[in-house]
Amino acid sequence: MGDTCNSLNTPFGLYIDNVETVYAADSKNHRVIAFFSQPPSCKVVAGGHGPGKELNQLNQPTDVIMDRSTSMLVICDRFNLRV
Repeated sequence: MGDTCNSLNTPFGLYIDNVETVYAADSKNHRVIAFFSQPPSCKVVAGGHGPGKELNQLNQPTDVIMDRSTSMLVICDRFNLRV
């Protein structure tokens, strides 16, 4: 547990792309982390600014996948009530 890049707090969904990057929905840290096979070893790719509904915030994400046709992450954001 923790909030550094390599410390997850209640991780849920994982996605592994075809270039050996693992994406994790780090639910209680309100972010999605990418783990790489080469340095730097990890990076916040979405959220990480506390829980909320702003465009740079997530609220307990539970899953993440990659839309291969657009190369964009699709994130299931459990408590984000923005419509």
